[in-house]
Amino acid sequence: MLEEKVKPFLKEAWSKNYKAYEAPRLKVALQRELGINFSIRRITRLMKELGIRSLMCRRFKKSGTHVDYDQRPNLIKNLSGKSIWRADITYLQLENGVWVYLSTVFDDQTYKILSQNY
Repeated sequence: MLEEKVKPFLKEAWSKNYKAYEAPRLKVALQRELGINFSIRRITRLMKELGIRSLMCRRFKKSGTHVDYDQRPNLIKNLSGKSIWRADITYLQLENGVWVYLSTVFDDQTYKILSQNY
């Protein structure tokens, strides 16, 4: 009864907002526009019945690092004329969702990448 009146509003609010709204945002829009208070679970069920879902996905949140010691001194800052290698490891997400690791070794004296592995 009431759900049948709400379904067109949900579909319209979802499509007007670039198909990005998920149940929590639709709940706020429903309360603001119509004054109806549905639970997120109920709105999720109605969205499933309507065949709509958000096109947005959650961003990957990298965990932070916590250390219990002070910053180490930079021992190579004032070294000149010495051959110093720097290394870096980073991770990348490919289009198919697979994560790969990229590591490089860089020579400060020649400004060249000595090694690159993935």
